[in-house]
Amino acid sequence: MPRKAKKKMHRMPPLSIVDEIIYWTVFVLLCAADIALLFGPLRLRNVIAFADDSVVAAVENISFLWLLVPWMTFFLMTFIGWLLLYEARRPIFGKRNFKYGPPGWPKVYPLFMKNKPHVFVSEREKKNRKRIAVFLVVVLLLSFIPLPWSFYGRTCLHSDGGITQYNMFNKQVEAYSAHQIEEVELETYRHKSGKHGPWRWTVRMKIYTEGGEKHTFRSLDFRGDAHWTAEMLAVKNRFHPGIICYEDEGKLKKVIEDQNLSPAEAKLLYELFGLG
Repeated sequence: MPRKAKKKMHRMPPLSIVDEIIYWTVFVLLCAADIALLFGPLRLRNVIAFADDSVVAAVENISFLWLLVPWMTFFLMTFIGWLLLYEARRPIFGKRNFKYGPPGWPKVYPLFMKNKPHVFVSEREKKNRKRIAVFLVVVLLLSFIPLPWSFYGRTCLHSDGGITQYNMFNKQVEAYSAHQIEEVELETYRHKSGKHGPWRWTVRMKIYTEGGEKHTFRSLDFRGDAHWTAEMLAVKNRFHPGIICYEDEGKLKKVIEDQNLSPAEAKLLYELFGLG
């Protein structure tokens, strides 16, 4: 007859309701901090890019990936630390009428327990704990060193049709005037908003500089204080008509529908594609 498997007992009693609330409140706050650390710098990038009033569109370059270094470090440290404490059922206020630390139980007491018994910790263990804590703090601080490098790398389109490129140190590395643009292509295309979002038709502007380098500015890359149809049209008018071409202009009705354009914006869109 097969033997019944023994149920594995947890080394600590279940957490109290108060402790459960505290743990999950901390978890929510950590999630909020992770989101702020991720989207805060992305928002700051946008502010930096459009600090120059002549910039009408901006595209980030690969330097924004430096943001992932502090974000991943902070996320892993906080999440793993929280998970270890929660899975270990480390008490904060503890359960009422429960005697912690009896024979056979770990000598672990609630953090805010009154008259908490002294638990002997060897000097060697104290030093090891201190070394680990210092190591983790140093790693976390070092991970934030590359954070500023994620703020600046970008390619900017200016209202006069010029293009400037900046590296991760906010130093201008390339600059093209409108006279150095060889071709401008206006194209309708489908894009997906998010992994599970719907496909929507919109517009992008492809600009080819001397030497064949291509710069693409999508509708969502344009400054938010004016509609992208007006901004694109204003930039287009800076170029000689002979270098402008169009692609898939038959999908303009799809763009109007998917982007919920007003009649005035739809009129600008047709004018943008030379159909106004």
